[in-house]
Amino acid sequence: MAAVADRWSAGSWQPSGHTGALRILLTRAGRVRFDCEPVLELGPGSVAVVPAQWHYRGRMSREPWDMCALLVWGPWADRISERITGPWLLWQDPPATVAAGIERMVDALLSGSPDWDWRCAAGLAELVTVLPQASDSWRERCARLFDAAPDQPWRVGDLAEALAVSVSALAHGFRDETGTTPAAFIRQRRIALAARMLATQSASAVAQALGFSDPFHFSRAFKREMGAPPSRYRREMLNVGV
Repeated sequence: MAAVADRWSAGSWQPSGHTGALRILLTRAGRVRFDCEPVLELGPGSVAVVPAQWHYRGRMSREPWDMCALLVWGPWADRISERITGPWLLWQDPPATVAAGIERMVDALLSGSPDWDWRCAAGLAELVTVLPQASDSWRERCARLFDAAPDQPWRVGDLAEALAVSVSALAHGFRDETGTTPAAFIRQRRIALAARMLATQSASAVAQALGFSDPFHFSRAFKREMGAPPSRYRREMLNVGV
């Protein structure tokens, strides 16, 4: 194992793009963009795990940033790699214990602590147990964002910013996984929620609660997805006792 602690001013840096090690990256402050395929953007507090075969052309910082990283080879790298279902794993908002554990391992390696191997083995074992929680699909991650604030517009750019990835990474990853676009998914989820809400609320109240600009916009969007305007859909549900 090895560790790195970087502090850089805004600008760019062009390192070699491949070390042969699995990397666990913790962004402590600032934002950084890796020009790989797909693009990887890390925000403050985020953790990324990238496999040994990861290649990138460069690294651009939008603002001063502070990052630390673990470079891992061998059996531990293999075990962690098994948890990565895509080109890399990005955990935008990990529990504080995860970030603290990574920093403890980095400190043990950089300080030359005599028991660094035991401390790092314990830290990696703990990390492996929580990684599945970060391996959610694109669909699950976008669904959580929408469900937490269904009144927000959630354009593709909004989703990408909240997930700390580029728009292209989100769009390509989402389509590869689901066969549809993030925008279509959010639209369908919003209308499905509206249909459930119509059982107990008026069409105008639902339109306002879900962030539609006006009832007419809501009616058109609802009819496109459900085949009937919301007022008629609500009447039919009430008539059959749904």
